[in-house]
Amino acid sequence: MKVMLLFPPNWTPTMPHLALPTLTAFLRANGVEVIQRDLNLEVFDEILTRRYIETSVEKLKGIFGVKADTPPSGRALPPREKVLWAINEGQGLAKKVEGAKDILRSKRFFDGPVGKRAFETVIEALELASLPFYPANLNFQSYTAAAPVDSSKELLKLVKDERYNIFIDIY
Repeated sequence: MKVMLLFPPNWTPTMPHLALPTLTAFLRANGVEVIQRDLNLEVFDEILTRRYIETSVEKLKGIFGVKADTPPSGRALPPREKVLWAINEGQGLAKKVEGAKDILRSKRFFDGPVGKRAFETVIEALELASLPFYPANLNFQSYTAAAPVDSSKELLKLVKDERYNIFIDIY
């Protein structure tokens, strides 16, 4: 028997939760092949790539126009200045995001100015990646959906809605 244990996307406890690693160890000790994956980490790893950020910039251009001057109707709109920032700065940010991610995973992160700038780059990349799905927003601490998440009906609509589901292409 093979079992896959998954950490849910954007699961952010204050300390790593030990339930899944404990269960994994128990199952392995009893001869069960287990694959344990952290989908939260995998999603961030996918979004924080040059390709994903460049694609997000192109989506923004398609939604709002190259100069952010043709906003679509029938949906919530982010501030035009944010969209313009993303379109103008997106290519530069895309070039830096993977290096910034590498710094966060290395000892260089502890060099104050280097780590700070890498952290800021990642925060900006997440902000840019979220803009095509506005008002949905993904950041390090949380994910804010585009509609109330306390309604099954709304959640089921969001799961299928390419306009507001930042995860749809990933999953």
